[in-house]
Amino acid sequence: MENADDFVDIADILDELEGVKGVPKKAETKPLKEAPKTPPTTSQPNGAAGNSHPHFQLKPELVVKLQMEYPRKFVQERLGGYEFKSKSTLLRALLHRTYKQSKRPNNKTFCDPLDYVGDYVLKFIISQYLLEHCAVKTKEQLAQRRALIECQEVYALLAVRNGFHEVVFIDDRRDWEHLNEYLRNVKDVKTLKELGDVEKRRCFIQNFFQSVAGAVYVDSGYDLRTVQRVYLPMLKPFLDEVVDMNLRD
Repeated sequence: MENADDFVDIADILDELEGVKGVPKKAETKPLKEAPKTPPTTSQPNGAAGNSHPHFQLKPELVVKLQMEYPRKFVQERLGGYEFKSKSTLLRALLHRTYKQSKRPNNKTFCDPLDYVGDYVLKFIISQYLLEHCAVKTKEQLAQRRALIECQEVYALLAVRNGFHEVVFIDDRRDWEHLNEYLRNVKDVKTLKELGDVEKRRCFIQNFFQSVAGAVYVDSGYDLRTVQRVYLPMLKPFLDEVVDMNLRD
């Protein structure tokens, strides 16, 4: 371990402690193989992954079994002629949970969750309009005006004023009775003030006003402007009434 100059070679000591002779050769390393490259994904506008949304659609066999027809006239006259890429998305938006249950005892498909999607979209459209048109933009003023129009009663009235009740798929007698009673109660209502004087002003039809908005949003590739183009003409009379109201903070 001592060399000719009486110096201790620390490398030799370490070799003895490790039980090896000499310094081990450096292990030969092979170049790592590159991981296979994945093809880049093409992003879709507005976060859409193409135009296929199967979880929001009805299966073709269910459409046939329930004998559902696409409401072309309603789309042309009430939805501004919006061209649905997937017609079954609109059919689902118009499907009541109880429709022809005897033919689909184990199938609970209906307008849900499109009505929830539409509710969020409508809230955005209403909020944007109020922000752009209200002269007073305090928190209290905006909240009051939103509450006056962003509610079930207004959505139900807008639904029957625009013919949604004529194309909804329902067949339960009690549902029809409830809907007809509601139609009688609101047949002369033209303003929000008049709606406030109606005793029974709630109806399940409001769900379909929301679900169709959700269907347009999903089918258009999550395009808010498309929903705005379709729905703003229906909302605008009540929105303008709310904007012109003299409210206190």
